[in-house]
Amino acid sequence: MAWGSTAPAAIAGLVAVLQAGMETQVLDGAVVSDAAGSEVVNVGWQTADQESVEMAFKPYTHAADLEEYTINNAVRVLTSRDGVAARARAFVLFNQIGTLIKADRDAALNLGGAVMRAWISSGSYEAQQGGGGALATILFAVTCQAETTE
Repeated sequence: MAWGSTAPAAIAGLVAVLQAGMETQVLDGAVVSDAAGSEVVNVGWQTADQESVEMAFKPYTHAADLEEYTINNAVRVLTSRDGVAARARAFVLFNQIGTLIKADRDAALNLGGAVMRAWISSGSYEAQQGGGGALATILFAVTCQAETTE
């Protein structure tokens, strides 16, 4: 087998874990549309300042390298005008995500077997109020460690 990154498999695994455990919509990628609804989790979210996935590699074994990458994501909740309710709901969803990732790690499933470890490594909250309502956004990173394929 040729050398390769496990990032695509980890992204697919993260989407699968979240879709299986959440009642809100989970989308693969930075999909924005009217069909997205008022609550959505985007796996692989990209902004002007941040890539959807950031990767680093180190020599590890004769056949494989150690890779560590961060999958950037977003929780977005839109309400009519209630910013406090939007923020509260965004954090409920964010906490569900943390619980699902930790349970997946504790069960040694590790995003469908794609990685050795995965965890939420950072996050930030942003509130916006506009003509469309109150938007609460939590940007968060899931860092993964894995061996490249051989």
